[in-house]
Amino acid sequence: ERFEDHDVEYLEKGIAAAQQAAQSKKILALTMRLCDSSDDEVDFDDMRKLQPRIDYCIGLFLIIAEKYSYLYIHDGYDVNTDSDGKCKSKVWLKRFSQYDRPLGEPLGPAEKVSNYNYTRVFEHVKVKVNIKEKRAHLSWSDDWVIV
Repeated sequence: ERFEDHDVEYLEKGIAAAQQAAQSKKILALTMRLCDSSDDEVDFDDMRKLQPRIDYCIGLFLIIAEKYSYLYIHDGYDVNTDSDGKCKSKVWLKRFSQYDRPLGEPLGPAEKVSNYNYTRVFEHVKVKVNIKEKRAHLSWSDDWVIV
């Protein structure tokens, strides 16, 4: 079931359930759809246009993630080829650059700071997620200013 497709109250319950399972050392495998692989309007050659969605998927995952948690962002599960020999999935076996950034250890659990807004801090990234607007901001430590 794609709990993300339901209203935000349902999503909040899903986040709470996933956090509880992850904190209980259950294996958590979260798959999130980047977009529809048949969507001709999406320009996969310029991943910067997909950055807001990628950040939201990663941010939502980091709000619930613990040791045995895994994320797979996809555009569908069709890896067959079209008549030109191109894979129908544009992100199959592709690696997002965020996966290569260090997270470090979480500095605590996620916090719900207000309606629909969550935060969590890791050693190398600060995560802010708004589930109503489906937006996230990932602030990496190499962007932090030390005062």
